[in-house]
Amino acid sequence: MQKTILTSLILFAVNASAHDVWVDAKINKQNQIEANLGYGHFPILEKIAEDRRHIFQPNPMQLHTPQGVFDLKLRPQGESYQFISEQPLRRGGYVITARYNPTFWSKKEGKWAQKNRNEWQGAEYCEQTQMFGKRILNVKGNRSAEFITQAVGQRLELIPQINPARVKVGEALPIQVLFEGKPLAGAQVDAKFAGFGIADPDDHHNEAAAFTQKTDKNGIVNVVVLKEGYWRVRTAFKQDYPDHKVCQFDHNKASLTFEIGNVKHPHAHTKEEEQGHHHHH
Repeated sequence: MQKTILTSLILFAVNASAHDVWVDAKINKQNQIEANLGYGHFPILEKIAEDRRHIFQPNPMQLHTPQGVFDLKLRPQGESYQFISEQPLRRGGYVITARYNPTFWSKKEGKWAQKNRNEWQGAEYCEQTQMFGKRILNVKGNRSAEFITQAVGQRLELIPQINPARVKVGEALPIQVLFEGKPLAGAQVDAKFAGFGIADPDDHHNEAAAFTQKTDKNGIVNVVVLKEGYWRVRTAFKQDYPDHKVCQFDHNKASLTFEIGNVKHPHAHTKEEEQGHHHHH
């Protein structure tokens, strides 16, 4: 019996759309943010397929500061997922977000298409998917909880209740899950750090997690931090789509990325880099 419980805790089956959205970011020597839009398997950065780039438009990545929200620009000569902030940043806590806009995905005879049931007669399954990525970035040694512990207004959002910079290994980082601004009770939350349990990068259906638990009645979960490193926490919320003739489900996914302890960048890497070094850094 013990073994079954353990397995169910560690394997968190993800839905057929398989990709997750997450945000990778660092500060460069000019004190600008260099951000990557992670779409796929954390912490591996992949090119965003041509037929999916429109899903992230018009402003795929944004920088949230106490002074306001700024769109990040595509990095010149960069990949489709590489962005940069124009202005240099002062010491403080910042939030970088990515958004995958609501998109219909239907399945018919084993094939997926960006259509709803009206557009694709005979589709057996349909969901409207939207995804939200969020990264906490502490610039120049910031440890204050100001700003980064506030909601930025994502439909499904993970909000740290303290600054992750203050959390030590073995301690818990309390995170609140909000859906449409209200605490979401009973939401399944899982967490992992870069280098943990990357079994088969091509098997998106079962991904190992270092931590998994449901939120309490206030939408809070205490994520126990097992190791220093680059962490990603995620959750999902699925409900009925208002009109079943059009689609069956409204599926929302959210992620939060941050560092625990002193971590040297780069955290995220491309598939080619992963194959090049067999050790995890």
